[in-house]
Amino acid sequence: MFKSKHKNIEGVLKSERLRISNPKGDITRILRSNEDMFDLFGEVYMSSIKSDEVKGWKRHRGMACNLFVAKGSVEFNLFDERKNSPTNGVYESIEIDDVNPILLTIPRNIWFAFKCTSKETALIINVTNDYAENDITDNVPIGTFNFG
Repeated sequence: MFKSKHKNIEGVLKSERLRISNPKGDITRILRSNEDMFDLFGEVYMSSIKSDEVKGWKRHRGMACNLFVAKGSVEFNLFDERKNSPTNGVYESIEIDDVNPILLTIPRNIWFAFKCTSKETALIINVTNDYAENDITDNVPIGTFNFG
């Protein structure tokens, strides 16, 4: 499932991923270094989120995120507060699941929050272009911006 609501925020990419079927278990390519959304390699980490839970809002000032839903279904909500952006003030909502593989690229300085919409815990892989220790991350309460 891949649904996007609202106007697209400049710089946010939704890229279909290649899934290779195999009777013993599928293979899904998440990111290659020759793709447009690849900048630099910083680190890879995985986050889990329980059913109906929400994480966010957060904004990475120095780090871009390439998010991949490995298990479950997740609704991502984004808000562009960049002063010089043509999409300043725009919200975007994107629902991604593990059936139709999509890589969501969120550039620096975009606020985002996400909710697990599946019954089971969802797993999200994040391939970043910097180390978390080098990034300045802002966090605000979920009620700060509209969600959904």
